[in-house]
This record gives sequence, structure tokens and C-alpha cells, in this order.
Amino acid sequence: MTAAPATVIRPPVSALTTVVPCLSGALWPVTFVVLQVVTNIYYQFAGLNRMLGARWLARPGQRSGRLPRG
Repeated sequence: MTAAPATVIRPPVSALTTVVPCLSGALWPVTFVVLQVVTNIYYQFAGLNRMLGARWLARPGQRSGRLPRG
């Protein structure tokens, strides 16, 4: 006599089991971009971009944070 094969009972696959990993993977780049934008806005508001030498972000009529060469 051979034994009957065991039947495996699997729960139904819902849309939630495929959506949650996708959302989790999408949150990493979205969080990174949001943090970059918020940081740059803060640097612009606080004037820290001039200390870092970003000439294109310096306010009009003011020097950038870099010292002149020579």
C-alpha cells in the first residue's frame, strides 16, 4: 500500500500580499527625495548654502562662502 499524498492547504492570495512589499520598496526613494528637498530648503532659508560654497544658490548681492583665490 502506498500512502496518499498529503494535501497542502494554502490561504488565498490577496492583493494585500503583493501591494505591501511594493509600497515598502517605493517608500525608500520617496523618503530620500523628500529629505533632500527639505534639507535644501532649510539650507537656503538659513543661509548655509553660502558656507558650503554654492554660488548659484547665494542670495543676490551677497558673496558665496568661498574665499577668493590668489
